[in-house]
Amino acid sequence: MTMNMLLPGWDGVTAIEHATPTLGLHLLGEWYGCPRTDLLRRSDKLRTLCLQLAREAQMHVVGDVFHQFEPEGVTGTVLLAESHFAIHTWPETGFVTVDVYVCNQRSDNRGKALRLFRSVEDVLQPTWTHRSQVTRGLPENDFDIG
Repeated sequence: MTMNMLLPGWDGVTAIEHATPTLGLHLLGEWYGCPRTDLLRRSDKLRTLCLQLAREAQMHVVGDVFHQFEPEGVTGTVLLAESHFAIHTWPETGFVTVDVYVCNQRSDNRGKALRLFRSVEDVLQPTWTHRSQVTRGLPENDFDIG
């Protein structure tokens, strides 16, 4: 049986890297109280940061789209060979949502996903976070939406 190996607080990078692989891991974050810097306001600044951190996490960037809202705010997606990384900012409130999804068909990318997620969180410095994860490819994740 495959188990969800992200520990409370997500301090278990080693546990993730040694857990049984699944088809995918989806990390979701809601970050509150981020400093209202240009990283939240300007698409060019956020794009540069996201591409840099994705590469530092050993992800393979195959494309990206970042949209600038007026007067401020950004929505962006980095397409990865491993899957995707999306980020959305509301600088007027210091709120950010983050979505990192990786597939594990050819290799186990869970450690990379966690490193990317944590590195973005470290830079944006939220005062409070809500994190969740979805393990993809497990039959027990099925539910009736009928």
